Amino acid sequence: MMLITEATFVRQVLHTDCPVLVCFGMQRCPACRILMPTLARIAVTYHERLRVATVRIDHAPLLAEQYDVIGHPLNAAKKYGNQAHG
Repeated sequence: MMLITEATFVRQVLHTDCPVLVCFGMQRCPACRILMPTLARIAVTYHERLRVATVRIDHAPLLAEQYDVIGHPLNAAKKYGNQAHG
């Protein structure tokens, strides 16, 4: 699982040839901490087809604002630089 920062977001999420599941959260958030083991299992299980990344919104407030993160954890899927629609 990758930790994404404002400096690495474009390269590691938007400009990648692999779908990315991004979790926007905070380390002190209880729901985020509960979700992390599940995301880690997804990252291991699907490592050949999917990247799993986390953005700590307390360390990346510009990304949180840009992606309208008003609650956390927020999970978003990116496929080839575009938000995937379910």
